[in-house]
Amino acid sequence: MAYRNYVTTIPLWKDTAGTGGTYTSDQIDLREANRKGEFTLTYEVGASGLAGTAATTNFKYVVSDKSSGNYRAPTNGDKGTIGTAGSGADGSQGALSFTPVTAPFMKILAVIGTSGTSRITAELNVR
Repeated sequence: MAYRNYVTTIPLWKDTAGTGGTYTSDQIDLREANRKGEFTLTYEVGASGLAGTAATTNFKYVVSDKSSGNYRAPTNGDKGTIGTAGSGADGSQGALSFTPVTAPFMKILAVIGTSGTSRITAELNVR
């Protein structure tokens, strides 16, 4: 079977707003999407509504070996940390590359600080 070099884009959140909480993506099945093990989270975090400042948002991941299993953070390496999106009146946008532990199922977490209300749009790109 010939290897095909393609990128799979998985939408996570679209204009999801919140203050001080953890937002969890739907389950991501990596059994077919992951070929080379390259992961990038693209995001846009901005202030929401009347809030003048977007809160800092930390992105993390958790994994499971079963689709209905318990999801948990890795206990070695990066311990599930992807990266942090900046805060401020303009918020931030960018891309964070990361190398997760090998697992067939994953969920992405957005942990939003309490300094303001954030609006998040994010996608996971896998190659």
